Amino acid sequence: MRALIGERWRAAAADVGSGSAPAVVAVGGFGRGELSPRSDIDLLFLSSKPGSVAVRRVADAILYPLWDLKLAVGHAVRAPAESLALARHDYKSCTALLELAVIAGLPTAAKRLEADTKSFVASRRVAFLDENRRAYDERHARFGDTPFLLEPDVKQSPGGLRDVQTAHWAALAQFGSRDFRALATNGVVSLDEANRLAEAEEFLLALRGEIHRTLARKEDHFTYEVQDAVAPRLKYSDGAGRGESAAERCLRDYHRVARDVAQLTREILGRIDAVVHSGSGRSRKASRTPFCDEVVTESGGVLAARKRPLSPDDAVGVVEAAARSGLPLEAATRVEIHRLMESAPPSAGARAAFLERLVDVDDDVHVLRHLLDAGVLSWVVPEFRAVECRVQRDLYHLFTVDVHSLFAVDRLKEVFRGAWIDREPFLSGLAQEVSHRAPLFLGVLLHDVGKGYGSGHSERGAEIATNVGERLGLSRDECRHLSFLVREHLMLMRATQHRDLEDADVIGDIAARVGSRARLVDLALLSFVDSSTTAPNVWTPWKSALLSELVERVAGLLAVAGESTPDAGSRVAAPDARRKGESSPSDSSRADRSADSPFLAEISPTLVDGVVEATFRCADRPGRLALIAGAMATAGIDVLSARILTSADEIVDQIHARMPSHTPVAEAWKRAVSTLKDLFEGRLSVDACASLVAPMSRSIERRGPRVETRVDVHNLASQRFSVVEVRCRDRRGLLFVLARALTDAGVTIALAKISTDGGRASDAFYVTTVDGSKVPDPAQFADDLRKRIDAFVNGSV
Repeated sequence: MRALIGERWRAAAADVGSGSAPAVVAVGGFGRGELSPRSDIDLLFLSSKPGSVAVRRVADAILYPLWDLKLAVGHAVRAPAESLALARHDYKSCTALLELAVIAGLPTAAKRLEADTKSFVASRRVAFLDENRRAYDERHARFGDTPFLLEPDVKQSPGGLRDVQTAHWAALAQFGSRDFRALATNGVVSLDEANRLAEAEEFLLALRGEIHRTLARKEDHFTYEVQDAVAPRLKYSDGAGRGESAAERCLRDYHRVARDVAQLTREILGRIDAVVHSGSGRSRKASRTPFCDEVVTESGGVLAARKRPLSPDDAVGVVEAAARSGLPLEAATRVEIHRLMESAPPSAGARAAFLERLVDVDDDVHVLRHLLDAGVLSWVVPEFRAVECRVQRDLYHLFTVDVHSLFAVDRLKEVFRGAWIDREPFLSGLAQEVSHRAPLFLGVLLHDVGKGYGSGHSERGAEIATNVGERLGLSRDECRHLSFLVREHLMLMRATQHRDLEDADVIGDIAARVGSRARLVDLALLSFVDSSTTAPNVWTPWKSALLSELVERVAGLLAVAGESTPDAGSRVAAPDARRKGESSPSDSSRADRSADSPFLAEISPTLVDGVVEATFRCADRPGRLALIAGAMATAGIDVLSARILTSADEIVDQIHARMPSHTPVAEAWKRAVSTLKDLFEGRLSVDACASLVAPMSRSIERRGPRVETRVDVHNLASQRFSVVEVRCRDRRGLLFVLARALTDAGVTIALAKISTDGGRASDAFYVTTVDGSKVPDPAQFADDLRKRIDAFVNGSV
């Protein structure tokens, strides 16, 4: 690129005279020598006569060929004094001029401009560093203040290239050199940390360049589709053993680099900030008494170890002191902590201090996150290292395994502090029953640790958690409790999403597996904090209501059964509502008698927390659920659950549905009911309804990892029904598609449980064959149904 611009400049300068030609200066990433294949080419044409014909002719001679090549070119034509004046008032212009490079023309004016800009920054060093920090803080706030997003922006996200550049600019302003070794020489970072930053910069530049090459355009978002394409080009391959794909391995390395960059940049800015403002009373963060002032001391706005060497007992306290004071640790103390962790195992005192911090519900400075960043958490619990930066590459989990686990611990502490009492009064009340916090908090921290060790993460995690609990000093009973929590941490939420909560067998089975109210309480709290921290807005009042209902039913059964016996469920009769919901062969007589009945004898929708609870009566006919789902989909209504109640006395359908946010409830409901009536009375065909749903479905599809359609049929999950579980990519009208497929497969649906998280649907259907029996060949039925679903999804719907 420089050669091309230089060639065009020489040709144009020969026409206008080299003395009249402007200097061509590269700024921004081009000036730094960090130009990615499709990045903007930022040029400054520098001349004492910027408005002259000669300058314009030279600029045109360079710009038009670049534009013809479809390159994105940013340019400005200015006099040196004008450029310097702009830099004095505009932070971005100032940083651009700090790293300029002369491409063509006389370099004298450009070099003078660069020197004048650096001189200006030096004279206004404090103001520049404050602006540098402000821009850093604003960007982190805008991009979520975490490097652990699964679709990061490799330039702007925390831990990305802009953080590296922010560190460069801070070093340049404070020490006159953008080289990270200047930071090490002046004690801001260690030499090892400076080298890690330089290596991280190389990794991020290579990754960004490959993203640009792959997409043939400027794009810094490392999206799911891009990850699949870029990883092999960066020599990643699908891994064996722990089952990571090439994309997951690439993304995991990115997160390791981004975490390092984010942490070191924060330390660099904090250390320089402390030095700049020490003694001036302008320190940005008010110092508080450190946690262990016998180990660390504050000096010049940073924390330093009072003694060398540190003992293993000191590591947790030193990191906590930094967290609680809001002050950075000096580089030498960070090096000392790393040396300690490499040379000695955690002591009993270190383990006790860690456990104390883990269960401290008054911790509002996220000490565990600081322990994770410093490496202390994985020093005390080395098993946790396997899930550090571990990617859960789906649309459901927004964060890496380690960060999700710490978010869950933080959420649990919020519950214990009463922060959720208004939103979750039932669960907040349960927290008051917890008498032994260590197993619960450790269970939350380790509930996904098995994901770092291959398939079957719950069982693997339970074994790992037991070993960790023993090392941390938990009693034998507490270790058994901890193991149970990790092994069964998915049980309650799976039941709420996939099982009939009015089925006595379901409640009895859960009660038998739980065994005591204490275990049930802890498991409910773990279920809540796990589910609610996977991603923003994933926890809903509907999920909360289902979990509370399940816990109350199981607790009631445990109370009746005396919290014992695996056959507790057999001693409790099925609720009347459940018996009414069970279809039987004799129901066909009711269908005959209702053939001429009016479509809607009664309808009673009630809106509760954004969810409509509706009961209505209509004529029985095959595929009734498909018609209901199709009508709802055309109105933008998402069905959450549907119970098809058919008995000798009446035909009643009960649904719960989430209303669209962009349409008034009454309007959406009226449209759905009108469409449903047209379907039942023949004015609208099923295929015509499908054609209405299809464009809506495509309009909401979200990019993400491929979700294979999976169908499982369970004949032992219910006494009367086969339970069909379907997992696939979510789309508007999916229930319509699934219900049609099940109807065509020759089964009757008695209950539908709909669960959607992050673009992945996981639905369950209680079904029987037309004669009221269970599916005779579950494996064959599952295979046939999967093909039917794929045919619907890829065909008419």
